[in-house]
Amino acid sequence: MDIDIRALHKRYADTVALHDVDLQIRSGELIALLGPSGSGKTTLLRAIAGLEFAERGQILFSGRDASQLSVQARRVGFVFQHYALFRHMTVRDNVAFGLRCKPRAERPTKAEIERRAQALLDTVQLGDLGARYPHQLSGGQRQRVALARAMAIDPTVLLLDEPFGALDAKVRAELRTWLRRIHDDTGYTTVFVTHDQEEAMELADRIVVLNAGRIEQTGTPEAVYADPQTPFVFDFLGRGNVIEGRFERDGFVPAGQRHRRFATASPAHGDGRILVRPHDLALGTPNEGLPARVRKVRTLGGRVTLDLDVPGQKRPLEIDLAASPGLRAPREGDSVGVTPLRFHVLG
Repeated sequence: MDIDIRALHKRYADTVALHDVDLQIRSGELIALLGPSGSGKTTLLRAIAGLEFAERGQILFSGRDASQLSVQARRVGFVFQHYALFRHMTVRDNVAFGLRCKPRAERPTKAEIERRAQALLDTVQLGDLGARYPHQLSGGQRQRVALARAMAIDPTVLLLDEPFGALDAKVRAELRTWLRRIHDDTGYTTVFVTHDQEEAMELADRIVVLNAGRIEQTGTPEAVYADPQTPFVFDFLGRGNVIEGRFERDGFVPAGQRHRRFATASPAHGDGRILVRPHDLALGTPNEGLPARVRKVRTLGGRVTLDLDVPGQKRPLEIDLAASPGLRAPREGDSVGVTPLRFHVLG
């Protein structure tokens, strides 16, 4: 099911939630709508589902205008953050609910409903738990039931709103891998909302980054991370450093460093900044690159992160070093040098 969103505009009182959004989603894609709270990602998802209606614009399902269709007519499968399971129903009855609510002419037989519910529970690896009730399951298991229920109606598109937001980090990581496998096996067109950059990077075929109701950038996880088109995307999708300075004809001169400059092909001229990922900085002696003093040393798993004070810069820089048995990391107060290996010029 292809989805074509054209100039979708949605307002809540004095707040514009979506500013004439255009987005094309190909059949079988897994798309992440990524952004902070209030960016419009959930409003866009609910508009696709038919739970919200926009003031103007169109949503086309495989060329058919779905803008005024009801939720039932759109036949979408929706998975919420907090499961929304029926507490008084068994797990199997929760999965079968959508099938039992179909119009009589479309409703499968009782035996077929039972067969399909059991098959879906097997798919989500809960085949032996059908007789239990939701309160008897873990959070991760309940979210699997919610996904099985959404798939039971054979949806045209699968929509997930922060599906792992209520789960702990370990379960989230397990379910991400599991959801990607389910998507690949079923081939559904899938759209999910998240504010978790790692989740979007790991799961999605394409990421749609939203900010204040507008799409800032769309692309594969690798492309969006490696080539951010706006300062917001750079800052939101991973950690980053800002180096203030001035663009001159022969390169970028960091603030407070008259005799150090970095070559750039950018046509920018005058005051500006470059943006650098922590792993794109190289550590050296004080005479190499920008002179800096180590403010803090932090170790996390296989990474050592240094916070560096650089003369002329308003904020400390972060540099990541790969932890290894032979690594001799600088100590707090040491003088070092730091050189950007790769950087972005974004105004």
